[in-house]
Amino acid sequence: MPREQFIGRLKRVRDIRNRIAHFDEKPLPRELLDELTTFAKLLRAFVA
Repeated sequence: MPREQFIGRLKRVRDIRNRIAHFDEKPLPRELLDELTTFAKLLRAFVA
């Protein structure tokens, strides 16, 4: 994966994390949960 693409995904994770950490009352939409899950799978594939 190109570095720019990886950094872009990492920034998205940061944005989602900030939304959670700052106690946004609204639940995360399914799209954001899917995005986090996909990124976690990507990281696991790199480590494996």
